[in-house]
Amino acid sequence: MRIEQYPTIKIALSESPAGASLKSIYRWSGNGFRNGESDNDWTRILGATAQDFTHGEMMYHIARDFSEREFVFTGKQEKTFLNGVIGHDWGEVIIDKNGIGDISAQVKTIAHENQEYLVFKNVIKSLKLGRSIKKDLVDGYEQTVVGGDPVLNHAFKALETTEYVITAMKAFQNCKKYDIDLPTLAPLVGRVLTINLSKILDNYVDKYQHSIGLLFRNSAKLIDEMYEFSRPWLIANMEWYGKAVDHPALAVAFEEKWNNFKTKNHISALKVEL
Repeated sequence: MRIEQYPTIKIALSESPAGASLKSIYRWSGNGFRNGESDNDWTRILGATAQDFTHGEMMYHIARDFSEREFVFTGKQEKTFLNGVIGHDWGEVIIDKNGIGDISAQVKTIAHENQEYLVFKNVIKSLKLGRSIKKDLVDGYEQTVVGGDPVLNHAFKALETTEYVITAMKAFQNCKKYDIDLPTLAPLVGRVLTINLSKILDNYVDKYQHSIGLLFRNSAKLIDEMYEFSRPWLIANMEWYGKAVDHPALAVAFEEKWNNFKTKNHISALKVEL
């Protein structure tokens, strides 16, 4: 399914102050992973997801593919879901120094989410779009992102968490491809695998076998390489960003979950000496 109004929405956003703000917001910048890299270099490392505006476009296409592979929505739910994904980051807009920007999922609170909702509604009001399209976007956000529809919200959280892992995969691959020495690559990869991929293995792969499950079955070799690269950092570090974090314990838990997933899917189990 494709929302034919999406090109109209994209143009309206691109030509608005909200769109300009999204184009200036670089993701993964305030959580300890970015350390002085230029915007161009950061985009080279992370790809399209580095910037809020292009990240939104990418997420829409990921959500479209997801909805076509999985059979969990009614026709109405599918449209609502895609509309919700389109505007899911509009609450990060900053205009006239008002807004909170991109807050890492690992530190985001309910207060942050409530503020993002208020910003999102202001963005909707500012866009040069018809009333019916605005209504669809608001309904999509409320049902999908806020959680009005538990089915849509569960799928959205699954995709959002999966996209974090995709980002780490891209960063790992691009640093190798372009011979980039990113000092924070090991913690970025290690924390995403042990926190985000662990959550996916616990909550999402079994339900979404045709999309998320397929992605990680096909990417098993890459995930193995990423984990072996990041494991020394994980084992050696008991804090992150000034807070105590038992990374060795996270690593042990991840290894068990990942090997269970691989065994279940008849993929060679990861063997690492503890």
